[in-house]
Amino acid sequence: MDTLIREFDVALRAIAGATRAGRPNPADRLAPETDELSADARRHVAGLMRINHVGEVCAQALYQAQKITARTAP
Repeated sequence: MDTLIREFDVALRAIAGATRAGRPNPADRLAPETDELSADARRHVAGLMRINHVGEVCAQALYQAQKITARTAP
């Protein structure tokens, strides 16, 4: 039962956004040549990063589900 509660807590925190990144934003250290990107290119890159992030969140959820349902040999 403790495992179920712990995993529910992990899922709830992921959905609610209760955790925050502890690392600084890498965009603050971009090289000057990145200023040459057009507004369309910036939107495209931002969209790709959102897709990448969603994929990572889904992968983490899959790993959590596998951890909960995995069976070990007796």
